[in-house]
Amino acid sequence: MCHDTVPSLFPRAHATGRIDGAVSALRYAGASNGPRLLVLPDIYGCNGFYRGYAAYLAEQGASEVLLVDPFAAFGELPQATREAAFQRRHRLADRAFVKNLIAFIESQRIDGVVGYCIGGLFVFELARQQVVSRLLAYYPFPQGLENHDPVDVPFDYLPEVRSRHTVIVGDNDTLLGAQNLLQLESQARANDAIDLHVMKGAGHGFLADLESVDADRAAMARQALLIGTNTLFGR
Repeated sequence: MCHDTVPSLFPRAHATGRIDGAVSALRYAGASNGPRLLVLPDIYGCNGFYRGYAAYLAEQGASEVLLVDPFAAFGELPQATREAAFQRRHRLADRAFVKNLIAFIESQRIDGVVGYCIGGLFVFELARQQVVSRLLAYYPFPQGLENHDPVDVPFDYLPEVRSRHTVIVGDNDTLLGAQNLLQLESQARANDAIDLHVMKGAGHGFLADLESVDADRAAMARQALLIGTNTLFGR
């Protein structure tokens, strides 16, 4: 999985509420009048890492953070394995979910969205439709993903996207692939709306290295976290 541990720098705070409906989410209240933020997790859903990350954003100055559970309708994973996560993920109708997500973002007056992995794929679509002004994607899939109700492949529309969005990937991300990284870099050079950061020596899920014993890997992960945090808070 992308992240299976909770970094110590993330608070161990509980959700302060829950929203159920076409889009379900856990609520994390902040103590300031900062932006309202929304988090889209990877295929494993709202695990400890993402709960901690949502609490971290609330602590950093968000007025409220909504951690979306894209898979709420399908129940909890019977076991935290790649096979179980993919089986549940494939039940999600991506295009229909994004349509509901956009309506949810507008009704909740969200100021910024961060997506990880599959959530990053959805961030590209939000940029395309100019939904919010602060957008962040960690290790997304610009090449698209197979689904029975797929969203369009980002590579096909990114050259025309005008909504600025920050994309943070690793140059050793085997799920992205070297050729796709080259294409993403080429499109970012040609379009200033794509704020691309390529972390050297990083693979998929590199924020798991926030507490790595390798000082260089830990520093890289912290830099990537800082870039993303600054994006969401407009710093």
